[in-house]
Amino acid sequence: MVTREALREFGADPEAAMRRLLGDEKLFLALLREFANDSDIGKLDRCLREGDRYGAFHAAHNLKGGAAVLSLLPLEEALACLTDDLREDPGRPWQEDYDSFLERLERYKKILEDDQ
Repeated sequence: MVTREALREFGADPEAAMRRLLGDEKLFLALLREFANDSDIGKLDRCLREGDRYGAFHAAHNLKGGAAVLSLLPLEEALACLTDDLREDPGRPWQEDYDSFLERLERYKKILEDDQ
């Protein structure tokens, strides 16, 4: 089971997420795992590789919302930066913020793996 302590060490706020989910621990744990496998992660990668900033923006924005609901603050922060990059001027660079998201996502997935 994913521990709240591991999430706090990551920078998340599991207590805020639990309040948002009305204390439903089972739902919280299910959503944590679901987020790690969200299809928008693949869509974001594909759209960025193909140069589809519009599609990438929408995928990043959807992921940012999911991270916010679960109070996965490091992921939400990285995705907020990335959505800003993609929303702005088409020439604005996004790679650094995307790399930051991927690094944080890998750390998050490791938490999930370690707590199985």
